[in-house]
Amino acid sequence: MNPQGYPIWNRVIEWTYGITNTTKDEVARFSSDKIDYNENNFWLNSIAILNIKKCNGESRSEVKILNEYAKYDKLEIIRQIEIINPKIIVCGNTGKILDEILFDRKIKKNVENENWYYIADISREKNIVLDFYHPAIQLNKLLSYYTITNIYQLALKELHGS
Repeated sequence: MNPQGYPIWNRVIEWTYGITNTTKDEVARFSSDKIDYNENNFWLNSIAILNIKKCNGESRSEVKILNEYAKYDKLEIIRQIEIINPKIIVCGNTGKILDEILFDRKIKKNVENENWYYIADISREKNIVLDFYHPAIQLNKLLSYYTITNIYQLALKELHGS
């Protein structure tokens, strides 16, 4: 996939760079010079993307329709998460749907708060779940970058102690 010309993938690349390089002590500064937007992109190749609605469609999805897709594909979504074994899950405004899929399996949220993240035992280790906007959101690039990286830093501090 060539992310050039697709703002959503550029946003995913920026967020991945920021989250990967943020620690509990320091938020990664945004730097276009350090972020590669080319076809064989390191940042895109270092993540997995799981769509709840696994078909082509309109640019917007209603929550009710996403819920229906999630319920139908629930076992497949759980299986994909188990295979990928992510340390970090970023929900594109679908955190409630993820909750409905996973937490009836008695998965324990270790930390839950109002700050758009929680920590839970979803896969084989503690996971940070960021429930942020979808990367296609029409927010300023730096505003979305620094918001998600700061939310991630809060989660790291919660997980590893301030």
